[in-house]
Amino acid sequence: ASAPAVSGVIDDFEGASPTGTAGWESYFQDNTDTRLTCAPESGNAHGGAASLKFEFDVAPTSWATCGFYFDSVKNWSAGQGLSFYLRADRAGLPLDVDLYGGSPGGRSTYILRMETPSGSENDWTLVEIGWVDILRAEWEDNPGTPFNPAEVTGFSIGLSAPEQERISGTIWLDDLSLLGLTTSVPADSPTAQPSTA
Repeated sequence: ASAPAVSGVIDDFEGASPTGTAGWESYFQDNTDTRLTCAPESGNAHGGAASLKFEFDVAPTSWATCGFYFDSVKNWSAGQGLSFYLRADRAGLPLDVDLYGGSPGGRSTYILRMETPSGSENDWTLVEIGWVDILRAEWEDNPGTPFNPAEVTGFSIGLSAPEQERISGTIWLDDLSLLGLTTSVPADSPTAQPSTA
């Protein structure tokens, strides 16, 4: 027997898109010849049968993202951050993890810049990111401010290409979840912190 699930899963790509969104969408800088794929793909997954495939060929000095956007503000403060499993066609690809705050009509961008880790070219790699590591983008007001997980309006992965260089590659994402929450709690399991009251 299990207690009611404590769901930390944001998207496992096994069914419907995250509630309150139009699904995963791709965006890239206007008037460039960037090409993107941003969609669930079956047959390549960490868990279950599908994952998100983000295949990109990004023009120099431009950007591209693959994400979803809520039609109302969500509160993710029950989690300690984000976790997901990642694969890539090679290690060392630049990758931005973007969260959006503010309101659906006036989103603000928060970014963690990373590279696809060593080993991710051969197997699924767990990535865990705390809220304090996702900071307001340099082009926004108050750059460097930590993200507020009580005011979530969207999530994306993406990248910015440098001058004079195209960046192409493929990244797969699976089991996007809130860090520190499990999908279910057995009813007979002891509480992690016994009450001292």
